[in-house]
Amino acid sequence: MHKTILSYALLSALLCISACSDNTPAQPENTQEKQCQNGNAQACFDIGWQHHKAQNYGLAKSYYDKAVAHHLPVAQNNMGVLYEQGQGVKQDYRQAKEWYEKSAHQGYATAQNNLCLLYANGKGVAQDYVQAFEWCEKAANQGSVQAQYNVAHMYAKGWGVAKNEEKSIEWLLKAAKQNSSQAQYQLGFIYYSKQDYAQAKSWFEQAAQQNHSDAQNYLGILYELGQGVQQDYAKSYDWYEKAANQGNAIAQSNLGLIYEHGKGVLQDDERSFQWYQKSAQQDYALAQLKLGLAYETGKFVQKDLQQAKIWYEKAAQQGNKDAQYHLGLMYEYGKEVKKDNNQAFEWYAKAAEQGHTQAQQKLDKQLLQKRYGKMSIQELQQIAEMGDSNAQFYLAIKYDKGQDIAKDKNKAVYWYQKSAEQGNRDAQYLLGLTYLIGDGIAKNPQQAKLWLTKAAEQNHSKAQFKLGQMYGNGKHIAKNDNMMKYWFEKSAQQGFADAQYALGLIYFVDDIEKDAALACEWLQQAANQGHKEAQSVLGITYLKGLQVEKNYYKAHQLLQQSAQQGDKDAQFALGTMYEDGLGLAIDYTQAKTHYEQAAEKGNAKAQNNLGILYARGNGIERNLTQAKHYFEEACRGGSQKGCNNVKKVEVAMNDFQRENH
Repeated sequence: MHKTILSYALLSALLCISACSDNTPAQPENTQEKQCQNGNAQACFDIGWQHHKAQNYGLAKSYYDKAVAHHLPVAQNNMGVLYEQGQGVKQDYRQAKEWYEKSAHQGYATAQNNLCLLYANGKGVAQDYVQAFEWCEKAANQGSVQAQYNVAHMYAKGWGVAKNEEKSIEWLLKAAKQNSSQAQYQLGFIYYSKQDYAQAKSWFEQAAQQNHSDAQNYLGILYELGQGVQQDYAKSYDWYEKAANQGNAIAQSNLGLIYEHGKGVLQDDERSFQWYQKSAQQDYALAQLKLGLAYETGKFVQKDLQQAKIWYEKAAQQGNKDAQYHLGLMYEYGKEVKKDNNQAFEWYAKAAEQGHTQAQQKLDKQLLQKRYGKMSIQELQQIAEMGDSNAQFYLAIKYDKGQDIAKDKNKAVYWYQKSAEQGNRDAQYLLGLTYLIGDGIAKNPQQAKLWLTKAAEQNHSKAQFKLGQMYGNGKHIAKNDNMMKYWFEKSAQQGFADAQYALGLIYFVDDIEKDAALACEWLQQAANQGHKEAQSVLGITYLKGLQVEKNYYKAHQLLQQSAQQGDKDAQFALGTMYEDGLGLAIDYTQAKTHYEQAAEKGNAKAQNNLGILYARGNGIERNLTQAKHYFEEACRGGSQKGCNNVKKVEVAMNDFQRENH
């Protein structure tokens, strides 16, 4: 599961408004008023503070004015708060600074911390981390927990003081011992980053018990991944839920993943989508990506490319490389947007800068196409003869396809070879294919293997897949199931849908490494890319509950996507869902439509079921002649049931004729 690691928390910009001392006994209001009138500064402050808490800022200021006349530091600090926050007065950072300074110079720790924050954030003064550190350190040494946390942060960042991790941890410990949940969380994060999961858990738990949502989220991660604790999906879920219910966007996204994959809970697409939606609405990029994928593929919700684009854009603008790549695809192929190779190029470039392999491959192809694709044959010939491998490759393609020149397989192979020898992986791949199928040259499986391997070792996903096929079928090279799986995995990890589909099938049937969950995961990845066979197999898997729990909703969704692309098995399976009312209302008209689509492609089961519909008159007028026609088609297609039904319908037809003569 993907997790986002939070950076060290930013220096808090919140002010610490002081309250009356707990040691000050409560007094009747009229007594305090009299004391204030008699010049008791503390009484004036106490009345002002009560008004401050009640948000009666004008009255608060009038009593603070009386208190500061006697230089009461707590009142001076709170006057600074009024000016900084613009409470009852016009916001004025300079005035705030002056009041904080008066209080801070009298040693009032809260004012020292507030003054530190003004300097750190450059409010009313030029930003000055050295001054900020000096004031925060003064407050921290007096035991201010907020200042202790801020000093720790400044040591961690090297703001106003030499960077010092040990000092940072030392101050965090002081704040944590005073029950600062933020310091406890930060200590947990530091130890998590060092992979000291036992220490991380200890500090996260202390912060989590104070309802620190980020700490709760990390406890969820620890239990989900079994880091420093025994893996426990139930506890993981509990901590994620606590954080998510507080509005923690990362925890909400993690809950979406939990429900999507059914870890510790029943798999639930609807709840998964709801949690992703809550997270995405808080601008969490990973959840926005998930919504984009859901709307593009029709997973969880009805397919909506416009919505997909909206959510991809939101995530991409936050730097999510996968969203940037998917936006590039939308512009390259004109999905819901006008086809625009320049826009596609820009998004691929952003994703490639972050190491997105597929985006880099797309980028490379676009760059080459821009440079070489429109050159004349003469230009390509000249540059190719000078040894430019890319020109050699494009010249080979021209000869191979007969573009702007007469098709010549021998010359195509010649230039593929020249380019391949210089390491051009696309040339290596196409040269390998040429040797494999003997297109224009004699078949040579060993040469095919050689060049496909060279391309595969350069992460050419199609070459990796083709090698996997060669090792799997053993037609051209010695069969080797381990090598087959190795190359399929390499290709699948790069997002090649055919490899993901093949790998999914392997995990369903592999006697040694059978893993239905992993099989479904790979098939789903291929299905998300519109791979109709993967959609069909996965849909049938959920329909029949083959090694997974039956899920008619998911089955219908996947089968519908596949059937729309013309997959006959999906069309047949959809027909059975409508005929038998599997998760849907019985609808013989829909059943007939889907059976007919599959029957036209030679699906014997669909032909037999169509015959049954006509024989029984389910949803259509009974027609034994049509029934016999479809049973005969099914029989010719190898269906024993169809053959048996031919005999039965012939008997029925004979009976009908006798009854009517």
